[in-house]
Amino acid sequence: PLGYTPNGGSADCRAAVAGAIFEDCGAADVLITAGGRVALQTVAFALLDKDSHAVVFTPSYQSCQECPLHAGAAVTKVRLTRENDWDIDLDALRFDACLANTKLILLNQPWNPAGTLISRETLDAIVDIARRHNAWILVDEIYRFLEHDAATRLPAIADLYERGVSIGALSKPFGAGGASLGWIACRDADARQRFKDAA
Repeated sequence: PLGYTPNGGSADCRAAVAGAIFEDCGAADVLITAGGRVALQTVAFALLDKDSHAVVFTPSYQSCQECPLHAGAAVTKVRLTRENDWDIDLDALRFDACLANTKLILLNQPWNPAGTLISRETLDAIVDIARRHNAWILVDEIYRFLEHDAATRLPAIADLYERGVSIGALSKPFGAGGASLGWIACRDADARQRFKDAA
């Protein structure tokens, strides 16, 4: 067919992504994008504004740090260090970084550039912190499925958390960067409509 693709991607493509990547998210929870960077920016513009605050981690992929700023939000950067094995300091996140108007916590897991992976316990603690602030968690999961040990693989945040947003693409784990096919997954229907409107 030469007509326009449905807003959010074709039904068969969305179903294929849901079936291959997620446990609980179905085809209706997935939106197709032109790669991962577009997905990051779309979510940031949909969820943030000049009155909101976001938390990001540094050093990391530049788009993960900059997309909340492009959306007009104030941003706090939490530094990851080699001395801490590039792990997330939960006290720094809980007590120093998160504010009354924090709307988004943005992670990149497995982490670019060091390739480290937080524990499931740490991820659960981050979800607890986000719930206390009624904040979204956006996870750039572009390197998911490339873990050295599949037993350490974290669940997709969209499967785990009701305000979780997972993004990914075919470029890294599937070696198909030329396809420029990415996705946003979220189980919140209102948020998905905001993503469509922002795209």
